[in-house]
Amino acid sequence: MTRGTCRPGRENPKVHGTRWTKVTICLAEKCLQIRALLKRKLHSFHYTTSGSRDRTRGDSIQPQEQSLEFLVVCNDYPVFRTITGSIQKLKGRMNCAPSTVSALDYVSRRKIDGIIIDLGIEGALELVDGVRKGNSNRFSVVFACVNNPEEATSAIQAGANFVVHRPLTEDKMFQTLNAAASMMSAERRRYFRYPMIVPVALKFGGGEVRATMSNLSEGGMAVWCLSEKRIGSDVNFSFELPFGGIIHGKGEVAWINAEGLIGIKFHILHESAYASLSQWVKRRELEPASGK
Repeated sequence: MTRGTCRPGRENPKVHGTRWTKVTICLAEKCLQIRALLKRKLHSFHYTTSGSRDRTRGDSIQPQEQSLEFLVVCNDYPVFRTITGSIQKLKGRMNCAPSTVSALDYVSRRKIDGIIIDLGIEGALELVDGVRKGNSNRFSVVFACVNNPEEATSAIQAGANFVVHRPLTEDKMFQTLNAAASMMSAERRRYFRYPMIVPVALKFGGGEVRATMSNLSEGGMAVWCLSEKRIGSDVNFSFELPFGGIIHGKGEVAWINAEGLIGIKFHILHESAYASLSQWVKRRELEPASGK
């Protein structure tokens, strides 16, 4: 028999060994890949369930509230950089407007939690006054960056909630924003509307009307109603909040649109209804964005 060949029906041991070596390497690589995949999955699972109780330690890990959104009106780069650093430290989101004209256009189209205005920019006081007289952001928290006590007095008279004196530092700005964070969060809960479809009983004068809720916030709701009503009309309402009990209260018609929606502003909530609604809104605020 020629050297290097093998008998019929039997494999060459060298080839056979090489083949099994390759198979072993492939299996080892697959095991490592599967192990890495499982590790990533477990890591992902840990963070997506971080709002629940950790069974191994028994600690309750609370999810974070949604980050606050700011509009910075400034064209001075050093000031802008300082404000940017303080917002990042607060873990907020930021938008920028280099002029009062662009700022007014922005606030007319979008709800903002906090508006930071450098009073050195042209038309700054008029911007503060315009925000307070507008619709979308008249209750937003306004911060004014000022150079002297006279500017501070003018800013407060125009409607600013907080003034920060120059020279600005990141720590000083952060402390001011952090002090106002609870105020901004409370305002967000008041205006932010969560989609919801539940029956609502409305009572205008002596007649009761059935309606369907479209969305709900801590300060009001929008409902579909076939009955025509006037803006400013007083209304008694009642609805059942999912996992929150019955809500009774009084309000008024704040707006009406062509699609049949009526906006109702809450004035009085009976008994424990306000606490129930406030707790429900806070729970929804803490939910992941995909769950809203």
